[in-house]
Amino acid sequence: MSTTAIADNSVIASKEETRDTSNDIIINAENIKFCPGPCNDYSEECPPETRGNEKRYFFKPYSGGRYNQLSYPMQNGGEIFLKNVRMCSYCCKRLIEFDEEGCIEYLQNDSKNIIKKLQKMKVLA
Repeated sequence: MSTTAIADNSVIASKEETRDTSNDIIINAENIKFCPGPCNDYSEECPPETRGNEKRYFFKPYSGGRYNQLSYPMQNGGEIFLKNVRMCSYCCKRLIEFDEEGCIEYLQNDSKNIIKKLQKMKVLA
C-alpha cells in the first residue's frame, strides 16, 4: 500500500490509490508483434540488425527488452496501461513529449487511436 506521511505522523492515501480505476484498460503487450502505440503502422517488428556482437532492435527499447508499463489517459477518466511493451521510436518520443508538456488532450486522443488500432488487430474486443 502506497502512502504519504505528513508532519503530524498521520497517514493519507496517495493520489494513485484514490483514483477511480473502473474505466482503466490493462493490456499485456508481451505477445504483440506490432507497435501498439497511436501510429498508423500495423506491421510486425523487423528482425534486429547485428552490429559487431550486438543486436539492435527496431522497436524501443533497442536492447530487445520491454518497458514494464506505459500509460495513456482517456477522456472517461480511466487510463490505458500497456504492460511488457515494445514500441516504435515515434510513439515513444510522442508519449514522452506530450507527457512532459502536459498535453493531456493529445494523449487522450492517442488513447482513442490505440483502442481503435488494438480492436482492428483483434487484441481488444
